[in-house]
Amino acid sequence: MNFNDIKSLLQNSFGNHFNIEQKRNHLYQIFVPIFYDDGDMMDIFIQDTGNELRVCDCGMTLMRLSYTFGISTEHRKKLLADILNADGAIMDNGNICIPSSPELLFENVMQISQTITKILALRYTSQRHVASLFYEDLDEYILSALKDFSPQKGYAPLKGREEYGVDYVFSIKNKPPVFLFGIRGNEKALSSALSVLAFQKENIAFTSVAVHDNLGDLSIVNQKKVTNAMDKQFYDYSSFEETSSEFLLRLAA
Repeated sequence: MNFNDIKSLLQNSFGNHFNIEQKRNHLYQIFVPIFYDDGDMMDIFIQDTGNELRVCDCGMTLMRLSYTFGISTEHRKKLLADILNADGAIMDNGNICIPSSPELLFENVMQISQTITKILALRYTSQRHVASLFYEDLDEYILSALKDFSPQKGYAPLKGREEYGVDYVFSIKNKPPVFLFGIRGNEKALSSALSVLAFQKENIAFTSVAVHDNLGDLSIVNQKKVTNAMDKQFYDYSSFEETSSEFLLRLAA
C-alpha cells in the first residue's frame, strides 16, 4: 500500500484527529491522540512489508523502559513475553509489532497502544515488587553466570542454629568458602551482620560478601554494622553483576 492509501484508511477511522509522515520507504509514523503517561504522544508506526501491514513501535517502547527497568533476566523476559503473547504481538529485534491488514488497521493501532502501555507498566511492577525482583535477579544470575564456582543456595554452617543462615556459599578449591548475603532492607542487613558475627565467634574460616539492592536505603546504623561485618560489599545489584566473576576469580587465584 502507498502513503495515500494508508492515510485514507486512517482518515476513515480517526477523522481529522491524526497526522501521518513517511519516515522512509514503506514505513510511516502516525500521530494520533494517544499518549504516554508523561504526556508525550505515543510512538506508533505502520510498516508495509510487501506481504502484510504491521503496526509497530520501532523499538521506542523498550528504549523508554530501559531507563528504569532493564529486560536483563529470564524472569523479566518472561514478563515481557507474556504481555506480547496475550496481545498477539511479536518482537522483531526490539521492534514490537502486531500483524495487520487494511480492514483491521484502526483496531490494531488501538491494540498496540494498549500493549505499549502494559509493557511500560512493568517499571511500576518493579517498584511494587522490587524485593522479589532483586532476589529473583540475584538468584538467576548466581545459579547461571556463576555456576563455575559451585554455588549452593541456602546454607546453615552452624548445626542446630539455622537462624544464622547464608544465602549462597561458593566453594573455592584450597581457599575458605565465600558466604554471600543478598541484602534489601534494614531487617535483612541486621540479620546478615549477626550471622557473620556468629560464624566468626565459632572460628569458621570464610570470606563474607554482601550484595545490596541499594546500600543507601539502609539506616546509617545498619550501614555501619554491615560494613564492619563484611569482607566485601557490592553496593547495588548492577555492580555485582559487572564485577562478581572477576572478584571470585581473584579469590581463587
